[in-house]
Amino acid sequence: MEPETAWTLQRILAQVVERGTGKAAALDTVTTIAGKTGTAQLPNLVTGGYYQDRYLASFIGFMPAYHADRLLLISVCDPQGAYYGAQVAAPVSVGS
Repeated sequence: MEPETAWTLQRILAQVVERGTGKAAALDTVTTIAGKTGTAQLPNLVTGGYYQDRYLASFIGFMPAYHADRLLLISVCDPQGAYYGAQVAAPVSVGS
């Protein structure tokens, strides 16, 4: 990856946490966190296809955003109630 492309991607992912779906992952103790939330339907391994009501919620991030030395991956399989990565996985990093 070209350095300019990497820098642009870092800025975009930092904005996800500052203003987007990853807001719940922000920490007071770290200047900037960069990351991405995700929501996916779980595959039905018995019948094929995907479940319509079962999900994998996720957040992957790195910090500090522009000089990262830590990586965080939160994955919640089949959460009950809320199921979006922004609602379920991103807030987990707050307690980390």
